[in-house]
Amino acid sequence: MSLHDRFRDAVIQPLKEDFARSANGQSRILVTIIRLRCFFHAPTRSRLLGLLPRILVDLAYLGYAKIIHNCDISAQVAIGEGLRLVHPYNIIIADNVRIGRHCKLLHEVTIGYSSRRGKTGVPIIGNDVEINAGAKVVGPITIGDHARIGANAVAYKDIPAHSIVMNSVEIRDINNRSSG
Repeated sequence: MSLHDRFRDAVIQPLKEDFARSANGQSRILVTIIRLRCFFHAPTRSRLLGLLPRILVDLAYLGYAKIIHNCDISAQVAIGEGLRLVHPYNIIIADNVRIGRHCKLLHEVTIGYSSRRGKTGVPIIGNDVEINAGAKVVGPITIGDHARIGANAVAYKDIPAHSIVMNSVEIRDINNRSSG
């Protein structure tokens, strides 16, 4: 696979989906910088592409993401297509976090590393997950598909698919909700 094909698959195609889900210009710029940074910092490409593209993308990241938006998003994060950032300020995402397709993150979200009871690591976030303002998702946990993390909640245990986390302790299954 050529470098052009890899760039198309890793940056251009996901950006099309990201842009379709987000009308906010600030979000689009930030997601573009994040995707470029992840592409140019990938271990298999870093030596191949040289230093100049990485420096340019890192300067854009520093100026726009770090200074203007106060975001700290690792270049070693795997993000699925259709990422939607709503009010993209103060978002922190640690190394090696995996975020599924069509996820939505609001401001002041932290997705990070934790060490508890001998287990260390970072979260794996499923598809169509919504993480609301001020929420913290930490440790070696899995967030199931279609889960919702409420505002200011702290998720530190595995969250099943179709669940809502509120106030750090309450988990409800929304898959079997009644209509009415």
